[in-house]
Amino acid sequence: IDRMAAGDLTARPMPLGADEVASAMRSMNTSLARLSDLMAAVRHGVSAVTQAAQQVALGNGDLTTRNRTAAQALEGVVGSVLRYSTQLEACGREVESVVATVQELRLDALRNRKQNQRLQEQMMSLRTRSREIGDIVRLIDGMAFRTNILSLNAQVEASKAGEAGRGFAVVAQEVRSLALRSAESARRIDQIVTRSTEEIERSSVLADETGRALQALDSHVDRIHSAMQGVSELTRHGEAESTAILGEVRRLQSSSEKNQQLVDQLAGAADSLRSQGVKLGQSIAHFTLA
Repeated sequence: IDRMAAGDLTARPMPLGADEVASAMRSMNTSLARLSDLMAAVRHGVSAVTQAAQQVALGNGDLTTRNRTAAQALEGVVGSVLRYSTQLEACGREVESVVATVQELRLDALRNRKQNQRLQEQMMSLRTRSREIGDIVRLIDGMAFRTNILSLNAQVEASKAGEAGRGFAVVAQEVRSLALRSAESARRIDQIVTRSTEEIERSSVLADETGRALQALDSHVDRIHSAMQGVSELTRHGEAESTAILGEVRRLQSSSEKNQQLVDQLAGAADSLRSQGVKLGQSIAHFTLA
């Protein structure tokens, strides 16, 4: 009984006889054997629980480290996505500004094309008028030539008339001089009109080339406008996608924080279980088993 009180469960009383005390001692032997088996099972279980708690604690420590690393990585991802979203939003504003500028350029190109069309019409009108002026000048030159011939004939006839045709000869001479001056003026006007016509022709060619360049410019501006509209749509789509990604990453960050809290709670429970197992093992260690 003293050995049992000291925790030695290997002690077995040796009953003698068949009275009630011997029967009680035999029942006590059976109880001691069962208690020893129970204590052995408890000791084995406590050892296994303590070892499992240690492994859980180590695993929780590793999991805690990984969760913290993942949380830091998620914070970095959130910051990167947020910066990307901000930059994409700024890029979207710039693209919209460029689209508006290109639209204004399209309107300016349309106005320039209309003005160029009016310029071409005016150049055609000037070309027609210059030709008409040339025709008139040639007509004047022809009239001056015929007048010169007529005045010359009149002078010849006046010289034949002698003294009676002297006054008529003077008039014919004046008419001839006027015809010559008219012819000279007509030639100068014709030269001026010819040069003007040439300048008008060159200007008309330049106006035509300008018109073709403006048409090509309109085509390029239209393609640029279409491309910038596509970029604007892609930018808006990217903004929506980045906002969605940012929301998902933030939800993942929230879940990671909750998981970290659960891991911390589990680590605390594992530490508590380990300490209780150690205490229980220390309590069972007082017993000596078979």
